[in-house]
Amino acid sequence: MSTQKKKDNLYLVINLGFRSIRLVLFDETGKKIIHNWYPVKTVMSDGFIEQDANEWVQKLGMLFSELVNSVPEVKSKLVAITVTSSAGCLVSVDKEGNPLHNCILISDTRAEKQAQRMLKNHSAFFDSDDSFLPLASYQLPKIVWFLENNAQVFENVHKFLSPNDFIIYKLTGKYVTDPLNASKFYYNESDSSHPHAILAEHKISVDKFPEVKPVGYVVGELRGDLRKKYGFSRKVVVVQTTYDALCAFWGSGVSGEGEASNVVGTVSSVRVLSGKKIAFKSNLLSQSFSIFGKYIVGGSNNIDGGVFEWAKGCFYGDSYPEKYIFNIMNDEATRSEIGARGLCFIPYLLGERAPFWDPHVRGAFFGLEKFHSRDDIVRSIFESSCFMIKDIMDEIERHGVVVNTLRMNGGASRLDLLSQLRADVLNKKVLVLKETESTALGAFLLMVHALGVIPSVKHFSDYVGIDRVYNPNLENHRMYLELFKFFKYLYASTKKVSKKRHALLSMFKDSGKRYEVENM
Repeated sequence: MSTQKKKDNLYLVINLGFRSIRLVLFDETGKKIIHNWYPVKTVMSDGFIEQDANEWVQKLGMLFSELVNSVPEVKSKLVAITVTSSAGCLVSVDKEGNPLHNCILISDTRAEKQAQRMLKNHSAFFDSDDSFLPLASYQLPKIVWFLENNAQVFENVHKFLSPNDFIIYKLTGKYVTDPLNASKFYYNESDSSHPHAILAEHKISVDKFPEVKPVGYVVGELRGDLRKKYGFSRKVVVVQTTYDALCAFWGSGVSGEGEASNVVGTVSSVRVLSGKKIAFKSNLLSQSFSIFGKYIVGGSNNIDGGVFEWAKGCFYGDSYPEKYIFNIMNDEATRSEIGARGLCFIPYLLGERAPFWDPHVRGAFFGLEKFHSRDDIVRSIFESSCFMIKDIMDEIERHGVVVNTLRMNGGASRLDLLSQLRADVLNKKVLVLKETESTALGAFLLMVHALGVIPSVKHFSDYVGIDRVYNPNLENHRMYLELFKFFKYLYASTKKVSKKRHALLSMFKDSGKRYEVENM
């Protein structure tokens, strides 16, 4: 495509997450020009976890207005836009593209029974490709849930979409998706097929899914009415990238095998670059990035940084200035000792999805004694965060994938103790990146690669700076190996108890009670 002088071009990333919707504007060198965001509300109740897609559209419009007012040159210099958001979420729209229900988020567990029934009825399908998991976090079980529980919605669906697809439609008027988002509908990129037997059983037409196009596909131009509304004087193309965890992987600067990425957001993503597909029997994935001839191996858990947000509200309240609370938590946890003086925290506040799926397990403190202080409580939370990462990393390495270094970023990577604990627990060198917005940076890199600005994935690391390096303490690592074994033993010992608790709560279920959580 013909452009102005490259240094004048600007590129926009729309990043929709569990807590917020944001715009991040980059120049061609990868420099962040502006980053603005609004919180989005999440509604939670009895396994239902939802967001209002209409709120996304409203706040996206507000962000666009603020963007053109605060950076006037964007009107003449914006070249392209891309979108990245969470995978496994479901938005169903009518013929006018309007959402028929709240978006069901990936951690929503309402479709657990439907997923298990799929495994029973179509075991051969799931055995044939272990990248497809019969879990409620996938979109097809969610669709079947609607078929069985809200037929009116189901009958009026024109398209089933991911949040990525929905926002791209709002920008271009076109229904497309990428193969990695489509895989959450059980789409198989290798033969361009949908799971016809499952769809036929439930009378779901394949026409209700968006057209699958590759990562880097130029969907089209920004809608004329939007271009006119915000005063863009040149054509702006919309480029399809993919979902947030995979964008964040590339935004971590991983360019060679043996390098792993840990992005610590509300959830944690742990992924490694591999030259071959790995056949996992757990809930980890080996995902083809066909444009680079590589596989991204690993997965995301259900909560990580979100545990620190929860602890902030529970144990600190409004007594401390907001900007200092996490530093205070870091300092207090440092005052405790390895093993938090015998206190162990089970961090599964929303259940778990990687490396194992357990929708019923919940959080708990074990070993709490009268002498324990807040220092110990917070220390146990820090340690549990690292144990969750080790659980995923161990599963990856058990399948022969060599991991030498961990590139860590995200908001919680600012905490010195957490970064050092990652190194000690994993016994790996940890590189903390300068850029905490790796999701947006990765989406930018994929977008400009598609437009020919960056010739090869090998150059992605040139855009990613290292802030700090942490080397493992071998003596600490030996102690943490034993503590990790106990952490795993605690989960195994309480698994049945968690199921009994779930059954008990179901007896007193108040389906009318819902919780709105803003900026979790």
